[in-house]
Amino acid sequence: MNPFKDTDDLKEKMSISVGFQLAILDKGERKLASDTMKTNVAALKYDESIIETENAIRNLETTRKTLNYDVKIKQIDLENAMEDYDRNKELNDQGYITKEELKLSEISLRRAQLASEKVENDILTNELRIMQQYYVDIWGDIN
Repeated sequence: MNPFKDTDDLKEKMSISVGFQLAILDKGERKLASDTMKTNVAALKYDESIIETENAIRNLETTRKTLNYDVKIKQIDLENAMEDYDRNKELNDQGYITKEELKLSEISLRRAQLASEKVENDILTNELRIMQQYYVDIWGDIN
């Protein structure tokens, strides 16, 4: 029994072919399509960055308004702390409250002053961030 007995007959029926296609007359269409896709991607990235910048500016403007309200609140708190301290100083001078209570009132006044300063510093920081979003260099250099 020979498994290769009909090999000659099989050789005659078998064929192998290799094919390839080369677009010789492409005329740059593939490069044009590739460049168009790159341009579209760049435009989408630009649009996305514009939206992100607008959202950041909108958030900073909201923060600005909030901080302005905070300044007013902290100013009222500071005025109240000053009144409390002045009243407690008079009461201490008259002997109605102790030095420790006066010291606590002084500490409260100082805390109110620091809170007021902190809000003012937060406003300045927020203004710098707004300028940064608008690409304004705070040192005078042009970006």
